[in-house]
Amino acid sequence: MPTQIKGQPTGAEVIARLKDEGRPVLLAFSCGKDSLGAWCALRDAGVAVVPVYLWYLPRLSFVDEAIRHYEEAFGSRIHRYPHPSFFRLIANGVDQPPARLRPIAELDIIVPSYVDTWSAIKDDLELPEDTWVADGVRAADSIVRRASFVKNGVMKRATRKVSPIADMLKAELMDLLDSHGIDLPIDYGIWGRSFDGIDFRFVEPMSRELPDDYAYLRRWFPLVDVELVRGEALSKSAINRVDAKAGESDYARRNRAEARRRAIATDGNSVMCVCFGDRRGHDKWRGLVGDGKIVSGDIVEAAFAPSCDGRRAQRPAEPRFGRLARSPLMALTQTGDLEADSLAEADCMLSHIESASPGGRTFTDTDDYVCVWFRSHDELDNFLRTRRLMRFGRLYVDGCAWMRSVR
Repeated sequence: MPTQIKGQPTGAEVIARLKDEGRPVLLAFSCGKDSLGAWCALRDAGVAVVPVYLWYLPRLSFVDEAIRHYEEAFGSRIHRYPHPSFFRLIANGVDQPPARLRPIAELDIIVPSYVDTWSAIKDDLELPEDTWVADGVRAADSIVRRASFVKNGVMKRATRKVSPIADMLKAELMDLLDSHGIDLPIDYGIWGRSFDGIDFRFVEPMSRELPDDYAYLRRWFPLVDVELVRGEALSKSAINRVDAKAGESDYARRNRAEARRRAIATDGNSVMCVCFGDRRGHDKWRGLVGDGKIVSGDIVEAAFAPSCDGRRAQRPAEPRFGRLARSPLMALTQTGDLEADSLAEADCMLSHIESASPGGRTFTDTDDYVCVWFRSHDELDNFLRTRRLMRFGRLYVDGCAWMRSVR
């Protein structure tokens, strides 16, 4: 029996409306069970499906293998384009050593919105702007998703997003896949779900199960190893525990627990890089904190006593690069094939940031640094504010200037 979503049409009614329009429907395809189920349900009804996979990183072998498998299973090409988060992760310097900040700034990356991304995809595939984009989101997945459907609908005409299996239960979904002989990708054996990011939940199993892909991921995000250390420590602490509230169902508690685990795992602003441009500064740090390239925030907090209550606003210092070199992306020739051009851009970006070398005049132009991880970005900010350290930076801190201020 399908889930009842208040005030919304059933999945069968939604799919019938899409069929009546007689036009192709884009499918946001993740290789996950829900998007696979949406593809099966739409195809069974005779709706033409144009599947699109948005990659977080290009050239991951397990993703390429899954795409090839499902192209063969469905007899249809799966188009591949970059996910907006790919550009955001690089532009924001996530898990990047300090010397890479200058070449990242030189790339002058523009982070597209989801709306812009799908608009560009429709244009590339020569589909009308009002083409529906289907997904596999289901109300039974969480209370939040159910509430979202009740509030915003399963067919959002303003954004042209549609969820054709919103009312499908997991058992129905798995029966549908079984009836079509569709198996789940390797993702489910490793993560229990489809690949969806570069936080601890995904990179720790990847480091064990997919070492070649993990090595490639580290080329893009060299400091991802810090996430392994931080995640391993936090997985053993009480920070992940969620106690049941009075009258709360086990389903609601598990939803809260998963939301908390996700929030902790994806808190990308909880690590600071302390940068050293000379040996004197680093030697002083070692005398106060100890040695090591990755250090717990607890150790650093114990080494530097608070000097204020941290209530006064402090603006964090940012590295200033001065005149930047011309973006290498400007030299690329656009072919008119968005899929191919996106891969060429990604290859160019990786080549440029891998060529980073120290030697500039900014405190981040160095290969000598220490990563300090905290439980959350709030804990990191509190440490910096109560020691009056924001003047030296936030996620990247001028360690030499900091050490000179220590008496």
